[in-house]
Amino acid sequence: MSTLREEGWWILTALEWFKQFFIGQCGFLACVFFTLCSSASAQQNFFNVPSGTITQKHEIFLQEQVNLGRFGESNFTVDYGLGNDWEVGLNIFKVSLYPGSLSPQPGDANEDSLLMNIQRVFHPFEKFDFEIGTQNGISANNANRRSDFVDFTWGVSRWTPKESWFSGSFVAGPYYGNKNYLGSGNEFGYLLGVEVPVFDEKFAIVGDYLSGTNSASVGVIGFQWYLSRELGWQISLGGQLPAPGSGNDYGAVFELTKLPPSLRVLK
Repeated sequence: MSTLREEGWWILTALEWFKQFFIGQCGFLACVFFTLCSSASAQQNFFNVPSGTITQKHEIFLQEQVNLGRFGESNFTVDYGLGNDWEVGLNIFKVSLYPGSLSPQPGDANEDSLLMNIQRVFHPFEKFDFEIGTQNGISANNANRRSDFVDFTWGVSRWTPKESWFSGSFVAGPYYGNKNYLGSGNEFGYLLGVEVPVFDEKFAIVGDYLSGTNSASVGVIGFQWYLSRELGWQISLGGQLPAPGSGNDYGAVFELTKLPPSLRVLK
């Protein structure tokens, strides 16, 4: 059997560089957190659930997500709008942050994955959108010590009432992920998400949930603070709760997002 270094050395090199880059930028991100200021913007996705919105043509969406608990992980996403409600992007997924983390065991989801993503949004009715998307790629760190195919695919409906008494959004839909993405447990499940802007839409309460008993089956409840409409910066902080029967950990989720111009106002 080929060794991990023989098959996945180039992925590990890229991910190790990213990890060092991320750690080195923590001070900069903290400065951004405390110095940027107010005004409303809009999110492109919830903590773990796609939001049903899309990056417009020639625009770029950036997000760094850090999951903290018994294990610490980094997930980085960059997306580019193709136009006609299409979007493509790159994910550097499940990069371990804690020194000395346990090696992956049989049944665990793969780590250190390099994924491509593509999404398409449809607008069948007013205030109602439907998104289909997929993330696919390869991992470089798993119990089998070989590069494996990783896949996660979803379809979500987004309802944005925009009534006088409510201006939030609701998202729901099914998902599929293979064992390399989700680990042991169910491969099919459902996604839920909600966003409720408050304080003159400068601040939003956000929650999402992935059903099932796999390693991604968690709920997160928290907030998003829209830092600057002009610059497009947004931060998110939430508490992670394990889905019933999943055996997952409690933890915290932090996100720093750079929104493209078309997503900086609530629609």
